[in-house]
Amino acid sequence: MQLASAAKQCRIEYYNRFDNEITITEDEEGNTVEECTVVEAAVQVITLSRGHKSESIAESLGEITFIGDCKCDYTLYSNVNFSGARFRGKVNTCSSKYFNAAQIWPQKAESWRVRCKF
Repeated sequence: MQLASAAKQCRIEYYNRFDNEITITEDEEGNTVEECTVVEAAVQVITLSRGHKSESIAESLGEITFIGDCKCDYTLYSNVNFSGARFRGKVNTCSSKYFNAAQIWPQKAESWRVRCKF
């Protein structure tokens, strides 16, 4: 008797790029005071599988984690419309792989695509 194999999936958790919000005010003595706040986005989740092998995201990328059976190619783009300079990479993991987009590519990733093989 053959056991049914579990469906292979790649779960992708990502955050948009974090931005700094700068507020400039004056203190009681008239000195300029700058306050910097990091504006963070909530985690977004994509699940890719045999029936849904690719995704195109027209949003900036800050951090990304590939979880599960992930044999994927990804492309980061410098423009929001999947154009401009690009960076291509691969992930091949059966557990978890984390990336900070700024650490693998010095340009801002304004849009990105991922395609996995199952």
